Amino acid sequence: MLSAYYQSKLGVIQLTYQGDHLYGLSFDDDLPQDSQPADSCPELEEVCQALDAYFAGQAVQLAPESLVLQGTPFQERVWALLREIPYGQVTTYGDLAKTYEVRYQTSMSAQAIGGAVGRNPIAVLVPCHRVVSSRGQLTGYAYGPQRKQALLEGEGLTFDDRGQVINFSPINLKNKGAEEMEKKDKYLVKYDRSRELDSFKVEGFRYYDGLDVIDDLKVGTSVDLLVEADNPYDSDAVQVAYKGYQLGYLPADNNHFISQLLYFGHGNILEARILSLNFDQGIEPLITIQVRIKDKR
Repeated sequence: MLSAYYQSKLGVIQLTYQGDHLYGLSFDDDLPQDSQPADSCPELEEVCQALDAYFAGQAVQLAPESLVLQGTPFQERVWALLREIPYGQVTTYGDLAKTYEVRYQTSMSAQAIGGAVGRNPIAVLVPCHRVVSSRGQLTGYAYGPQRKQALLEGEGLTFDDRGQVINFSPINLKNKGAEEMEKKDKYLVKYDRSRELDSFKVEGFRYYDGLDVIDDLKVGTSVDLLVEADNPYDSDAVQVAYKGYQLGYLPADNNHFISQLLYFGHGNILEARILSLNFDQGIEPLITIQVRIKDKR
């Protein structure tokens, strides 16, 4: 992962990115020593333009595929709800809990929603600051209530001396998207379960062909999984390859299930993609892949 900083009117913002994918956005005055200005990073051009526009008082929203929100399935569903809260409006933790119940047909508490909102890795662009208490008060913001109020004031909201939204009228997301949920197969569960089977760090990259194709490897790149049943060191060995070039192996202590699926001819139900890359100088290149079940619905 790489780090860069953006100087906003509310303080220094740290951006964590890989290629043109943003993994983290946080207010942080204690930056890594190797951090550089975001406007000097071509990969962050779109992010910088979005932040410039936002702090100039404009509504912005980046394409979902440019933001990589990594968490539990529950957290990721809550973070997706945050992106539906319109610019210049707020909702409450309780209303988000009700929305979640309608969307996913399960009971939910405001406290659980608050826990997920508080772990949002991409502030501002995934607007966790637009969630307030049931009385319109500023609560539960990792970067402080003053910064939360400033963000909302920049979107046109006003506050009284107690830090409560004036003319408080929270938006209700409960019905938005409910029809789309109903259009799905009635015999399937009401939520999109994760297709991820597991994530693996590729072992042995330095010993094989990875350096020959290192410039072609990006987050999201598809890779092949090849079983090596006759491998003399590990009968469950699973090779990770890209266009015929061997990148390494799945870890030997966690490859049995994938090896069994491949050996018995079920590899066609799997897909593997690069989840993260770290080619920083001074350390061994690190690649993490995600193995998922293909969606055949």
